[in-house]
Amino acid sequence: MTKGKILWIEGKRANSPSFVPDLRRKGYLVEIAPSGEAALRLLPHFAPDVIVLDGASIRSSCKRLSHRLRQQSPSIPILFIAHASRPVPQDLPVDLVITLPFTLRKLLNRIRALAPPTQPQSAPQRPHSPGPGA
Repeated sequence: MTKGKILWIEGKRANSPSFVPDLRRKGYLVEIAPSGEAALRLLPHFAPDVIVLDGASIRSSCKRLSHRLRQQSPSIPILFIAHASRPVPQDLPVDLVITLPFTLRKLLNRIRALAPPTQPQSAPQRPHSPGPGA
């Protein structure tokens, strides 16, 4: 059972190990976008529960990309991964900022807070019909 869908955006120069394999082992369906443009193309087709924007691996401040993501999908929460050595713009339109280094457990807790797993829907109830002789 899938716990949720994550669109993971990371740059080509990711200096830290990716959490993607761990998230997949934990039951998340993760689609990786190697650039902002690729993420914007994937977004309507993948329909994620949360977007993770790995700003630590992207050369820009991600301000323009996060604005475009928010404009295209205003209801999808965005988690921004920052590097401790680079300041995060104050007006970055994201829901949560998490700064490297951090553990998988911390990342999972933040993802769950932004996009709690959906409860499986129960099967629809059939109208009760009286048995024979009723």
